[in-house]
Amino acid sequence: MKKKRAGADNKLTRVIAIAVVSVVMVIVIIAAFTINFNKIYGLLLEKDMEQVRFTSCFVTKLISTEIENLQAALDLKKLDYLILPGTVLIIPERGNVYMMLKCSSQ
Repeated sequence: MKKKRAGADNKLTRVIAIAVVSVVMVIVIIAAFTINFNKIYGLLLEKDMEQVRFTSCFVTKLISTEIENLQAALDLKKLDYLILPGTVLIIPERGNVYMMLKCSSQ
């Protein structure tokens, strides 16, 4: 009888020890995260701001390119050429890049 009781006590002690160690580990992890939260938040904010800067530069470049293309189209309209509706114009630009404009009936 005593051996069975000693074995049960040994298992109970082992389960309690594992539970206590688990709780202590969770508390340590939460404390470490809480202590380092500002550092982690600062790093995440810095990376987000860097991404915003890159996106801003990309959008600015995209819009300026579109404005340049539209300005070229307006400069072309200033010329007094007869352009039939539906005609596709090929306008040489920087290097070997070409812009195609489809003229509408206006």
